[in-house]
Amino acid sequence: MKDKFKGIIPILQMPFTKDGEIDEASLRSEVSWAIKAGASGIGTANTSETSLLSEEERAKAANIIVDEANGRVPVTICTGHQGLQVASKLSKQAQDIGADAIVVMPFIQTSIDNYERYYRAVAEAVEIPVMIQDAAYPLPVTLMAKLNEEHNHVCYVKEETQDALEKTRQILEATGDKLTVLGGSGGNYIIEQFLSGVKGWMPGTSLTDRFALVYKKLLEGDIKEARESFYSGCLPLANFHSLSRKFITVEKAVLKARGIISTTYCRIETPLDSFLERELAALLQYMGII
Repeated sequence: MKDKFKGIIPILQMPFTKDGEIDEASLRSEVSWAIKAGASGIGTANTSETSLLSEEERAKAANIIVDEANGRVPVTICTGHQGLQVASKLSKQAQDIGADAIVVMPFIQTSIDNYERYYRAVAEAVEIPVMIQDAAYPLPVTLMAKLNEEHNHVCYVKEETQDALEKTRQILEATGDKLTVLGGSGGNYIIEQFLSGVKGWMPGTSLTDRFALVYKKLLEGDIKEARESFYSGCLPLANFHSLSRKFITVEKAVLKARGIISTTYCRIETPLDSFLERELAALLQYMGII
């Protein structure tokens, strides 16, 4: 159950039409491109703007993704919601649609007891693997271990807190092979996390081919070449993400520049200004992307 997701599992950016509706053609294009580029799984998460989708739109997007993947790679669907009952409903819905796993974050800061109730309710709603997205509101490692002990299908953690490297080591030391840790944070710690025992990463979709190459070199044991591939092929865009502080907008701009989606429309972020647009275009040319 917990070995299904490993390697590069890009998080899809939700493409919209210029009028702000889900762009089915672009979403199908993004899914297929990611798989052809070397993804070993695909998924949605917070950066897929899921919190800004209606329940009907979430069902529509999940159906499109599962249908387009068509069993070529496993699919994980974000079912996090501020409301416990809604999160449970969305989780069951994703399972019924055919998702191979769900990834969940409450989207709200609350007590540890409430987080425990939240994840327990979601786990009881489904039988497929549950992935904890450990990000803005970090969970104690002890709670992760407890949830896994009570529900062995709570078996993945997408780790992307500010102390992601240290937290990764803590989780692995505390749970052994019971919890599989997947790196988030845009894949920025892929080298260090691989050396710590992490088996998979969930960056944005735009550089799936380049992250797949880094992963290939890591599996081959060529750490030096993996570092060179990451530093030249992925890190410059990661630095631009930090500069712009608009991860979703930049990811969509790169996907559009590569001919994968049709617009950069975002529900959660404003467009890049003219200066950042010029700088991003220059960076993509420098990296050989356009």
